[in-house]
Amino acid sequence: LRTPQFYFMYLMFVLMATGGLLVTANAGPMSRSWGLTAAALTLVLVVLLVLDVAVPDYDISPGILLPLLGAILALLGLEASAVWRGVR
Repeated sequence: LRTPQFYFMYLMFVLMATGGLLVTANAGPMSRSWGLTAAALTLVLVVLLVLDVAVPDYDISPGILLPLLGAILALLGLEASAVWRGVR
């Protein structure tokens, strides 16, 4: 608690948590504006969550997940995939 590094790391934690909460809070309005149904958005999020939990972070993960998530983002379209990647 006496070092500036601790407070810097704590600030980074708070900023990341705030960003995550804002994205989560705006997921519903954003999906409605894009015309996605709640079922489609839920399906995509559940698939991503299951893949994240089911596939450990070994050397094989990028070879499986990158093409799969790339295909999912290609199906969502350019605008939606840009937002998913954080390039808005």
